[in-house]
Amino acid sequence: MLAKKYIASLFALLLFSGAMAQNSSPSLSFRAWFDKDTILVGDQVMLNISATVPNGVSVAFPKLGDTLVIGVETVDVPIFDSVAIDAATSELLYRIKVTSFDSGYYFIPGLPLTVQGNGFNDTVQTTALYLDVHSIPRDTLVAGIYDIKAPISQPITFKEALPWIVGVLIFLGLAALIVFMAMRKKRNLPILPKLQPEEPAHVIALRELKQIREQKLFATTEHKLYHTRLTDVVRQYLERRYGVNAMEQTTSETMVALSATDLKSNKELEQKLSQTLTLADLVKFAKYIPSVTENEASLTLSEEFVEQTAPVANMPQNTGIESIAATDEDETQTLKEKE
Repeated sequence: MLAKKYIASLFALLLFSGAMAQNSSPSLSFRAWFDKDTILVGDQVMLNISATVPNGVSVAFPKLGDTLVIGVETVDVPIFDSVAIDAATSELLYRIKVTSFDSGYYFIPGLPLTVQGNGFNDTVQTTALYLDVHSIPRDTLVAGIYDIKAPISQPITFKEALPWIVGVLIFLGLAALIVFMAMRKKRNLPILPKLQPEEPAHVIALRELKQIREQKLFATTEHKLYHTRLTDVVRQYLERRYGVNAMEQTTSETMVALSATDLKSNKELEQKLSQTLTLADLVKFAKYIPSVTENEASLTLSEEFVEQTAPVANMPQNTGIESIAATDEDETQTLKEKE
């Protein structure tokens, strides 16, 4: 390999001497060189072409394509520059980056230059060049070349499995729903249970007031507990019946809110309600101790208020006492006729 390099260098020196003898004159000179003539595969090196000419003489540098020679490629666009050597002479410089991706010893023949002006009209060639491209040396610290290792298996994390778990649960849920619907249909049952209609507000209130009366809380010493339960039933009834926020309002605020409803036309009912709520406020907040009579009166007023403000269409028919009275009258009339 060294012998080849020496022979090539000698051959290049002879070509350079001949080219300089043929293509140079006392006022003209041309040369080409690499910044370094030995590189590694993939490295880049600058190719330089210099022309020293008198002022007024133009030089047309070669138009290089993507490939300088087979195995050596140009990388970037060329760079042109000029430097004044003295008052009558200038140096024109052409530079371009080249590289190689194959190791080897490359010969670059002389590059043509066209010279015109001041009596010059000729084409000359630069000296031939050599570029030695070496492959990357193997790491001596590595004992040898081994096969690529197989992929390392990693355990599946919960985050990776979560979408699959959710998908399975959704599938099982849909399957169970389909089976449920099919079984309900097979038995001629409704697929969805029918919702029970909500009880009217007065029915709920009268039932709870009846429970309070049956427990006879008005006859105990638990005055605060009794009036709290009583007013809670009344205020919940007001919310359901009139849509006022009675559970969150004071007694005065509640009465003001009710004045915007149809209750404003019945002063007697307003008075009953106000009397019940006011007595409860005195017991709960002023530590007033009412009598059993006052307690029972509040319960009675509450029952009357609910009964008299319930929608007429929803009120159950009172068939208890009236039916008994009618039966007694019928029996009396029958006895009279028999006599």
